[in-house]
Amino acid sequence: MEASSTTLEIIRGFYIHSFLALGQQRIGLSTNIAQNIICCTAGRPNIEQLKQECGSNQLKHCFKYLFVQEWNENEALIMYVGQKCADLQTKIERRDELIQEAQSFGPFHDVATDGVDCMIQTQQRDRDILAALIGVLDLAREGRGEKEQHVGLMDLKD
Repeated sequence: MEASSTTLEIIRGFYIHSFLALGQQRIGLSTNIAQNIICCTAGRPNIEQLKQECGSNQLKHCFKYLFVQEWNENEALIMYVGQKCADLQTKIERRDELIQEAQSFGPFHDVATDGVDCMIQTQQRDRDILAALIGVLDLAREGRGEKEQHVGLMDLKD
């Protein structure tokens, strides 16, 4: 019967902790050193996954891969949010024209007056959304330089 990987990890952890406890008793291994050994021997599933995705066991390659992926995602976000801002701005401009035309019916037209009130309310909400999206776009653009620095730092490690 084959043991599962979880069972093997539990057994491995038990032996490591037992070994370190024995080391602390017999040779006076400090608690800090014991904790560092535990940390270093514990699994690093996220790093292991990154190594698999990257195709390299060298951390500099793994981190560069990660930072390039993040840079690409940031660029895609900038393009997506930029397009959403442009679309929303066009929609707002069109609605401004529609509001002006609807206001030309005057205050004595019930449907036009109610319609204008609704459009003005929607217009304000869309302007607030546009302002928020522009804020997101500004943050993403600021992150552009940061991402480039991260990639460059890993390039220096080669």
